[in-house]
Amino acid sequence: MTAYRGWATAGATYRFVGSHLRDCVVMAIVPILFASAVLLAILLFIPEPGTGFPGPAMFKATFVVTLASWLVQTLLYVMFAVAWHRHYLLEGQPTGPFAILTWQRRHWRFAFKGVIVGVAFLIVGFLVLLVAMPVLQTLIARIGSMSVFFAAAIAINFAISAILYYLMSRFLLAFPAASVDDETVGLGASWDLTGGHSLQFFLALLLVVGPFLLLQYLASYAGALIFGPAMLAPSPSFLVPTILIQQVLAFVAIALATTAASITYRQLKAIDDADRAAAAAAAGPPDAATG
Repeated sequence: MTAYRGWATAGATYRFVGSHLRDCVVMAIVPILFASAVLLAILLFIPEPGTGFPGPAMFKATFVVTLASWLVQTLLYVMFAVAWHRHYLLEGQPTGPFAILTWQRRHWRFAFKGVIVGVAFLIVGFLVLLVAMPVLQTLIARIGSMSVFFAAAIAINFAISAILYYLMSRFLLAFPAASVDDETVGLGASWDLTGGHSLQFFLALLLVVGPFLLLQYLASYAGALIFGPAMLAPSPSFLVPTILIQQVLAFVAIALATTAASITYRQLKAIDDADRAAAAAAAGPPDAATG
């Protein structure tokens, strides 16, 4: 059995997505356009400050439309992620532009596990932040240079984020399992399967998702520098290409992340099955005398 390697998984991920790029485009085009249209409509709906719109009413409207936008985008992301997991793990899955716009029990299981992991992520992050705050306060008291303080704060934030995302990655194999209706691999089993391979899997995720997160950050930073005044009062001509680019990057990142998770799910399950078979063979047949 070939050992699991993060760099090999990342390479296999890029090769699979590259060779199935047409399927990715066809499956993602409708969700991208729909999510972009919803987000654009919501951004245009939110009134600009100072237009006479009542403060509390403006806050309520902004909250409602933002929540609606988040829910719509999350539903579309889940639909695409489930479909792409199935596209990799199963044969003969539909790849038409409207094929993924469905919601079944597997989608509920996928979303429910996502909520559990997300809530746990927020709770652990909050607890870690409570511990980190006294450290930052101590730095403020002992370091006279604000530049040094900000550098230390960024380093601490990066370290905390890396640890949290590493822990979260241990649960990700439950999602390809949910997509193909494999009820034997839940969140706990995912943690067990990734044991001994967790750093390699985390490396694979960094190699496939990291570049797109960096690209998104650089695109946002460049947009702020180039279109700074336009971003204060954005027009449709500015919002449409910006939102489309963001959604395209998001769906490509989802395709890459789900492919890496599916590859890892299949390979680590095979390794686990082989280990169990070897252990059973080493134990030998049951003693006939003991029944």
